[in-house]
Amino acid sequence: MAKTQSSVGMPNFSFGKVVDFATSDTGMILIGSAFVMGVMKLLEDPGKDKIARSRWAGNAEKKAAKKVALKEMAERRKNKVSLYIGANPKEAQLYVTSAERGTAVIGGPGSGKTASCINPLAMSAIDQELPIVLYDFKYPQQTSEIIGIAAKAGYVVKVFAPGFKESEVINPLDFLKDHTDATMAREIANVMNRNLALASNSSEDKFFSEAGDQLVTALMMLAKGLKYPDLLTIQALLSLDELPKRLQAAAAAGKLNPWVELAFSQLFQVAGSEKTVAGIVATACKLFTRFLAPELISCFVGDTSIGFKLPKGRNTNKYELTGKQLLIFGLNREKREATSPLIASMLHMIVNKNVVVNRLRGLALFVDELPTLFLPNITNWLNENRSDGLLTTLGFQNIGQLEKAYSKEISRAILGGTATKFFFNPQDSDSAEFYAKYLGEETITIKSKSQTTGSSGTSNNLSDHKYKIHLVEPAEFNRFPPGKCVFINPGYKKKDEGSVPVSAKLKLDRAGESEMSENIWPNVREALKKRSKQAERTDAEIKQLVEVRLALVKEMFPLPDGDDIPQNGVKPSLKSELNKAAELLNNKVSN
Repeated sequence: MAKTQSSVGMPNFSFGKVVDFATSDTGMILIGSAFVMGVMKLLEDPGKDKIARSRWAGNAEKKAAKKVALKEMAERRKNKVSLYIGANPKEAQLYVTSAERGTAVIGGPGSGKTASCINPLAMSAIDQELPIVLYDFKYPQQTSEIIGIAAKAGYVVKVFAPGFKESEVINPLDFLKDHTDATMAREIANVMNRNLALASNSSEDKFFSEAGDQLVTALMMLAKGLKYPDLLTIQALLSLDELPKRLQAAAAAGKLNPWVELAFSQLFQVAGSEKTVAGIVATACKLFTRFLAPELISCFVGDTSIGFKLPKGRNTNKYELTGKQLLIFGLNREKREATSPLIASMLHMIVNKNVVVNRLRGLALFVDELPTLFLPNITNWLNENRSDGLLTTLGFQNIGQLEKAYSKEISRAILGGTATKFFFNPQDSDSAEFYAKYLGEETITIKSKSQTTGSSGTSNNLSDHKYKIHLVEPAEFNRFPPGKCVFINPGYKKKDEGSVPVSAKLKLDRAGESEMSENIWPNVREALKKRSKQAERTDAEIKQLVEVRLALVKEMFPLPDGDDIPQNGVKPSLKSELNKAAELLNNKVSN
């Protein structure tokens, strides 16, 4: 029987036929159409079908940030500075590029914002030999974790922490050019009084608050021209009975400089109302009586000693920080009401003195727990002084805490002025809502399968449904463990999109260095105590300081006999001085 072979099998494949078809008119049209469709697909915006476009940063964005950071660190420019979190700059966990544009670190207690973020950023500033100003709310906790690293790196360290023996001296009146410097006196008075209200959690009558500021301003100007220009002299003046009468008599006798007399004009105008005068004087007294604790007096009586040595050939001002210099402001929480107004005003003055000079390197400013201080120029520092080389890093627990201290409007300006943000667990629903809204929403696609049955049979259909969801849900933020955060920085970019968020779980890469610093802190502290310019005074010596100043002001401003007090208002001689000043100013403007 003959065997037959089935014709069913693999079809015959002829390469020549394929070539013939491809080179035919029909084939050329089909190939051209496929090519055009492929190119269009490549050029198509991958997000065009998305209904929400937020997303997480990928490797491309992280590489871009690293490239920018290493470039900025190599160039060492004052207003293009990068910080980082990690053991070294080439293997950092995160890069804070363009640090001069401000950084906000937000997280509740125990969220890890200080240990895993602010301290490592300060360490990276030390690695780059940047001058640093640091505010330690829980002094010396944060200081002990940083100061040893700075000392090991060759930094010169100074501390201003009233109530502690290692503190240096700051006499606020040293910031006044002379006894006519009303602008500087008013600035210090305003910051002090605002921080007194913040520390005592009190609100005051607007009239008495402003009048108290003006009286403190005038007293600073007056004390600046006396034998002992310090806060103790101001308190001695405030302790005088019938203060307006004494000062009016001194003005009538020509003992007051015309500009000082003008500063007291508001007090003179209300001199006839004892209750009003008493209210104004009491407002001023509330501020200065807090400084009279024996352990605090030595920190503000004497010559200011926080200045650093300037490089050879540089002559700006004695408060400028350059090179490897670290200035720490430490708050004594047991005496917060007494010390926070002084610390805030002096921190304010030091930073202002450093941004008005033509800096050679950036100045790194670290203020954790920002709402414990009121810094009136904070938005200016963020928005205006970044080009001057100020790198500001601010820490606070949540949005509500910031708004309580600074108002809603200023808080929004602070957040808007910080290009870099770290969102840790806020332990607060309102802040979590803010985080989620700030990050935006992403698109998710869910495939659904449906089945229809008809006369022709059953058919299966697949369809895509697009939904918008938060990149991170608000409730999820409040479940973040310590160290976990969402990080936003302009260096994390791709093409025309910047500040792409990063989800990070920060490791304590430099915990060993912090531990080393804490171990050597007692020795560093002893060295600071020996170097401090504070004068150790006994109670008897402090009493003598007060008595000498009381005797001086009583002698200079005696209470006049009877009612022979000049009428309220500006004297003709003072008007003449003011007219001369106005004429001089007009001549300068016209020229």
